[in-house]
Amino acid sequence: MDSATMLRLQAANGMGAEDAQMVIEGMAQAGVEPTYCMGDDIPLAVLSDKPHMLYNYFKQRFAQVTNPPIDPLREGLVMSLEMRLGGRGNLLNPGADTYRQVLLNSPILLETQMATIAQDTQLGTKTFPITFKARLQGSLTAALQQLCADVEQAVKAGCQCVVLSDRVTQSAMQPDVVPIPSLLATGAVHHHLIRTGEALGSA
Repeated sequence: MDSATMLRLQAANGMGAEDAQMVIEGMAQAGVEPTYCMGDDIPLAVLSDKPHMLYNYFKQRFAQVTNPPIDPLREGLVMSLEMRLGGRGNLLNPGADTYRQVLLNSPILLETQMATIAQDTQLGTKTFPITFKARLQGSLTAALQQLCADVEQAVKAGCQCVVLSDRVTQSAMQPDVVPIPSLLATGAVHHHLIRTGEALGSA
């Protein structure tokens, strides 16, 4: 991939030069999470007159940081990254289909693992693109409503694993089509499935 295409993809997903240099490069070269100082002198996004990514509006309070950090490596007795994919049956009345799930050691998956999950016939995995038309009033709300309706319909039809994808290829990239922030899309779908009583049917 040439640098111009990479820059366009980064800009489409709201990634700046600082994110690429200080976060992505370090993780790609050293394979470790970047470490910063304990203090954070960046002004709150809600008080800024500059445009911010949605994620910047969600900050961890300083008092919520544990010292030493709690992680599954040093605190394995009380914490785990394991998670399950698939519908959850009635735990009060367990049956043969109650525990038909895929156990993951970590919520972070490799490309090969994602491909395997996508081909799992038991899970019935289905991928939903999360994009909307830019510069069109009400398009984001309409796109979220349509996404929630599509996911609900898929879960009712037997889909037990929902994948929300903001990945855009170079050929499909258009100036007026931008990705919905994954945090917003995931939250909208999650709460919609809770309201409709379908949350336990998928992951």
